[in-house]
Amino acid sequence: MGNKRPRTHYDNLQVAKHASPEVIKAAYRGLSQRYHPDKNIGDRQEAGRIMRLINEAYEVLSDRERRAQHDRWIADMDGGGAHSSAVPGPLKAGNVSFGHLPREIQQRLQDRSKGRVGNQLKVPIGGVLSHYLWVVCLCGWFWLLFMFARSAPWSAPTTTVYGALTLVVAVFLGSNTHALLRCFFSPLKRDFILTPIYFIRTWNDDITYWPIWELKDVHVTHRYQNGIYMGSDTSMQFAGETLVITIRGEGLAQKFLEQLRTYERQARLALAHNNVDFFLKEDDFRDVEPPPPKSKRGLTSEALAGYGISILTAALLFSVAYNVNLHRALNESTQAEHAVLNSSSPCLTPGVSFCS
Repeated sequence: MGNKRPRTHYDNLQVAKHASPEVIKAAYRGLSQRYHPDKNIGDRQEAGRIMRLINEAYEVLSDRERRAQHDRWIADMDGGGAHSSAVPGPLKAGNVSFGHLPREIQQRLQDRSKGRVGNQLKVPIGGVLSHYLWVVCLCGWFWLLFMFARSAPWSAPTTTVYGALTLVVAVFLGSNTHALLRCFFSPLKRDFILTPIYFIRTWNDDITYWPIWELKDVHVTHRYQNGIYMGSDTSMQFAGETLVITIRGEGLAQKFLEQLRTYERQARLALAHNNVDFFLKEDDFRDVEPPPPKSKRGLTSEALAGYGISILTAALLFSVAYNVNLHRALNESTQAEHAVLNSSSPCLTPGVSFCS
C-alpha cells in the first residue's frame, strides 16, 4: 500500500501521458457529460466530487506550463518512469491527394468507398444528378438558337449577342461536363466516411481527414419545406474550421450521431487502456507522409475533354445556325427582288396586258 503510485491528472481524465491537447479536450468533454450531476441524480454528491477532479485535471493539462510542472512531479514520484505507453503518437488532421498515398492505403480507401469495410458509416455527400440537369438545360439554348435562326434574319448586333450567349453557354456546359467526367474516372466518390478514429471526406481524388476527438461540436438540423423533408444539415466544428454536410434521410442522420457516440467511447477506452492494436488496425493514415506544398493545378485530361468538346460543339452548332439564318435571309432577299421585278415589268403591246 505504501508503494502505490498516486493518481495523476492523466489518470483522472483517462488519457495517456503523451496525449495531445485534442485528445485531452475530447476526454474531458466525454467525462463531463458522463459524470455531470444533472445526469446522476441518484448520486449527485459522488458525481460532484468526480466532476471537481475532472475540472481540476483539465485546468492543469490544458495549460502548457502547469502540465509541464505536473509531468515533473510525476517523474519525481516514480523516479522517471512516468506513465508511458506504446500507443502511437497523436493523430493529426490532413489533406492529401489520392495519388500521394501508398498503395495499401489507396486500396483501403477504395474498399471504404465501395462499402467493403464493415466498421464504418458512409454518407454520400455529392452526386451527378445536378450536373446532368444543367447539361440538359444548357443544351436547350441551341434549340432556341435554331428557332431564332428560322424566325427572322439576324442583324450584325443580333449575331454578336447570340454568339456571346453561345460562348457563355459553352463555358458552363464545359464546367458540368468536366465535373461528370471527373466523377466517372475518379478512383473515389464524393462521400463522408465515419470510422472508429477518423472522419474522412473524399471528393473525387481529394481526401481530407480529421481524428474523431478533434470534433468540438456537432449539430443536426432537419429541413422541411411545405411539410416535405428536404434533408438533414449536419454541422461539425473542428479546430479552426466548420464542415457542413447534408444527410439524405432522418434515419441515416440519427444513425450517424449514434455511431459517432459509439466510436468516441471506443477511442477513449482504447486510449485509457493503451490499446495499441486498436489504433494500428483502425489508423488509415498511419504511414502517410506530409504531402508536398500544393501548386496550382494544371489542366487535367478531364478538363481538356470537358471544355474542349463543349466549346467545339457549341461553335459548330452556332455556325450551322448562322448559315441557316443566312440562307433564310438570302431567300427572303431573292423573293423580294423577284417581287420588285414583277411589279415593275412594262407591257410589250399597247392596249394588251401581259402583266397579269
